[in-house]
Amino acid sequence: MDDRIVARFGRMRLETDIGNLSGFRLTGPYRWWRAIGPRGSGADRGFTFGTSTHGGVCLCFEEWVETWYVRGGRMESLTVTVDDVDGLARALERRGVTGRDERTSA
Repeated sequence: MDDRIVARFGRMRLETDIGNLSGFRLTGPYRWWRAIGPRGSGADRGFTFGTSTHGGVCLCFEEWVETWYVRGGRMESLTVTVDDVDGLARALERRGVTGRDERTSA
């Protein structure tokens, strides 16, 4: 991992400095209809790049990230589902980003 976080979902892409992360949350598991695909949340101006239901990492931003695929053009968080949720969490913690585990049991 270098000084940037880059997340892709098909043609969608989000990129920001790792220093723009205020923290992260481990979340999931999810219901498939709430997790699969790219989707936004009006409640928290967050977005999800979802490919699985087992869990994800919600990246929280200090300064909202500009993007064209969220209404209003900015998002305050991005949840990504990855194969190794705990591995991503450890990598973020090694870079000084703190997080918390909010996962529920299946």
